[in-house]
Amino acid sequence: MITYTKRFPSPYSLLFRLHGAAWIRSIFPASISAFITLMLNLYVNPKNVPGMAAGTGWHHPYTYQTFAFIVGFAIVFRNSTAYHRYNQARCDIQTLAGKLVESVVQVCSFDLISSDEAVKEEHFFRRSYVHLVSLLHAVMLQYLRSDWNLDNLSVHISGKHPIQDSGKLALLKKSSIHLRLSFWSTILCLQTGLDAQEAYNTLMTLLVVDGISESEKDSLYQKMDGGNLVRGPLVPGSVRIETVYSWLHRLLAARWKGGGLKIPAPVLSRTYQVLGD
Repeated sequence: MITYTKRFPSPYSLLFRLHGAAWIRSIFPASISAFITLMLNLYVNPKNVPGMAAGTGWHHPYTYQTFAFIVGFAIVFRNSTAYHRYNQARCDIQTLAGKLVESVVQVCSFDLISSDEAVKEEHFFRRSYVHLVSLLHAVMLQYLRSDWNLDNLSVHISGKHPIQDSGKLALLKKSSIHLRLSFWSTILCLQTGLDAQEAYNTLMTLLVVDGISESEKDSLYQKMDGGNLVRGPLVPGSVRIETVYSWLHRLLAARWKGGGLKIPAPVLSRTYQVLGD
């Protein structure tokens, strides 16, 4: 993500940005194309090219028009498809977060109707529910970015957020040499290797309310490797999501049995429907 302020000199400062910019990555292939074109014009004799009239072959517009039309159509179609896929994925993630927040609001509101004995545990229950919802959101995002290291989940501190602009990660003192090298190499070519991906995941931690305990890590299979087609057999990384999801249902059931959530059943079922969505 590229972040910038809405005051001067932004967004004009983005014109001089190197990391994440597309124009700097096009210089190298454009230079090669210009060099080949120059060599063809200087050293290729049109008389030696079959079907090309002397002195006029390279100036006919038909060749350039056809090539420009095909390349332009391919670029526009590819960019349109890429933006559509990104917007759809981003909307789905935002919908996911909205559903989780909606479930928290409903549970905390429904829990106001509880027995006298259950009132004593209301703070612990609500704090536990918020923690599990936050943990569920974190492991979902980990699954999306193929991150299987539970140490990349950090404690949420109010008012403190991780760096969102990937161009600033290499400036951190704790960034590795590999990350700094990949940072500069991404100026010319986007790095998608496993080492670069793991380095970015380590620095761009996901926040969890109250953090994640060692017992929770053990229950979520600390040594599990989600795997991929390159590294070997696939292991269902969604197991962590299903585990945390089951913890939420167990917590709700225990609270209801203990005298909390005494809202009418048809209304309480709305919470389960939101979680299922």
